[in-house]
Amino acid sequence: MSEQLVISGSLKDNSFLKLKRFNKIQYLEISYANLDDDWNLIANLKELKSISIKDSFIDFQSFYNALSNLKKLEKITYNYYCYFNKKPREELKKIEITNKVFQIDFPEKNELNFDYNNYMKETYKNKFHSIFEIKNCEKIFTCLEKIIFNNYTNFDNLMKNYDEVDQKKLKKLLYWDMSPSKLSKFKKLKIIEIDQNNKLISFIPRINYFLKDKKIINSLIKVNNIDHKKIGSIFDNVNILNFNEHVSNNELASNTIVSLDKYESIIKINNDNLCLSINTYQLFESGYGTNDWKIKNRGKVDKIFNQKIETIIFSDFNVLFKGFYSSSAAKKKIELFKKLFDNLENLKSIVFDFSNIEKNTSIGIHMGLRVHLGPLNADIRFDRGITPNELVLIEQRGIPISGNVDTRDRLWSLGLSYKF
Repeated sequence: MSEQLVISGSLKDNSFLKLKRFNKIQYLEISYANLDDDWNLIANLKELKSISIKDSFIDFQSFYNALSNLKKLEKITYNYYCYFNKKPREELKKIEITNKVFQIDFPEKNELNFDYNNYMKETYKNKFHSIFEIKNCEKIFTCLEKIIFNNYTNFDNLMKNYDEVDQKKLKKLLYWDMSPSKLSKFKKLKIIEIDQNNKLISFIPRINYFLKDKKIINSLIKVNNIDHKKIGSIFDNVNILNFNEHVSNNELASNTIVSLDKYESIIKINNDNLCLSINTYQLFESGYGTNDWKIKNRGKVDKIFNQKIETIIFSDFNVLFKGFYSSSAAKKKIELFKKLFDNLENLKSIVFDFSNIEKNTSIGIHMGLRVHLGPLNADIRFDRGITPNELVLIEQRGIPISGNVDTRDRLWSLGLSYKF
């Protein structure tokens, strides 16, 4: 007899009669359950160790009362689109649930967001799937030892659709009602695992804030085996730096995760690799005209650009050329990059990823002339796109065309500048 059962649909469907026949199952996964379902069927699964609910609308009272009958239950898992019909002050009375692990799975980065959030309705407010939103939850889930979040880094993207009040509130919470003061009440809780123990998770501001809270320090709770003492030392383990302009926060170091598999022909891939993404907007002071580019956050920069760095990756090659207001400014920015890299004694390779160039370039016709008259400079430029007939002729000559083809009309530009 199988120890695992996966069911999709309402508990009223005939497929759920399996719950009566296979009452020895230990692992149960249910999708698309609804409010009318009879959760007493679950209460009869006396050997059940793990239950996972996905994309469902669940009756708050009947579900948790059923779980309270499962004395061998060790793990409860919900995905992000589980909803409970819990009222704001509704309680669970005189029950205790034995699970040691609670897990929430957020959607992956490229998945569609099925929340419906606008001025008429905000579905994200109606989930109530965090057990910490339950009053006196620490007295109900007394055995809780571990919390798991999967795809947690995508939570910031989901929050962009929340209202400003909730965004501000969640900046200091791990998730709904997961405040340091509440989590510290769980006597057995010591482990919070996020995104399979991603060591860079502490760069998320709310995680950093959480770990430094006195109640979390006193309760000895760790996030990905990191406590308040280890936050700063995470830089010591970084051996790969990635430069990317598409970052999610205003910090120098980003928690953006880079897949190293595409670089396996260049980089030796192993479990010891720790890649940190750098926000170049927070690395340099922007240089205007002939002004120097200068390093910002010097203290953090010195910690990050240390002797353990073996590989530099420009996964977004454009960051090397962003912010050029003159040829001299461009040169000084490149020189500053070189100066940072010269201090890395163990640097073995620098990788330039050109895979995004086609998305960010266009093909057209450009001609220009610059005239220097002492301190006065004059520029005249002519641009136009390639006509459909010209494009056909080019392709007939066997010349491959990649990137975006510019088909704009003619454009004349005139520029004047004066050097003081």
